[in-house]
Amino acid sequence: MDLLRSDIGQYAWETILHSFIIAIVVEIIMKIGHIQKPFLQIKLRSLSLLLPVLYLPFFYFLYPPRTSAYFHQQVALFDSNQWLSLSRPQVLDKDAIPNQPQTIPGEASTDNS
Repeated sequence: MDLLRSDIGQYAWETILHSFIIAIVVEIIMKIGHIQKPFLQIKLRSLSLLLPVLYLPFFYFLYPPRTSAYFHQQVALFDSNQWLSLSRPQVLDKDAIPNQPQTIPGEASTDNS
């Protein structure tokens, strides 16, 4: 996990994630557009490999505070560290919840105390 927390690891993780998202978008566009030309398909699919490698460094040079912890915790909408730190949700045990009598609203209570 230390590799993913390093700068190079974060860059690699972001590149892979962005490539995956771009590949999905490109495939959807090719299906919707009925693109059948193999050369055009290769050009579009190569975008998923080239774009993240080119635009991520551009973003780092455009806004250098992007690498700060403040940016990752407060500004970034989708930070990969937040996704990596997710844990499995806790499952409640049915026996841990006390049984509550179910009453229907508007119905008279049958409590004879």
